[in-house]
Amino acid sequence: MAATVKDIANLAGVSIATVSRVTNDAGNVSDETKSRVLWAISKLQYCPNPTAAQLARRSSGVPRNGKSHHRSAAIHGNASHALNTENLQDRTERLRMLERENQQLKQQVSNLLTDLQRWQRSPKH
Repeated sequence: MAATVKDIANLAGVSIATVSRVTNDAGNVSDETKSRVLWAISKLQYCPNPTAAQLARRSSGVPRNGKSHHRSAAIHGNASHALNTENLQDRTERLRMLERENQQLKQQVSNLLTDLQRWQRSPKH
């Protein structure tokens, strides 16, 4: 099921009006709040529904000043940037985790080699 503005608002912890201000690039929204909304948009793969917007506005569907398409493109651009940032953060965290695992494996191999040397030097061997 497609994500709605309400879903975005819930995930970002903001009101529907704030989501609307971010998606329409209108009003005073802090950078931190805007980032949370854009993150939620990318996380839920939100795509604005022009029919729902028309119903909400009760408009004829004719974009005013030709901005409707540009806003949609801007939303996708910002959401894509937020998604890329999130992917980078995920990859960075994954890399750190792999580096920790690698260090643990190196330590285990070192311990095994030490145990092998002790065993080889033992009187029973």
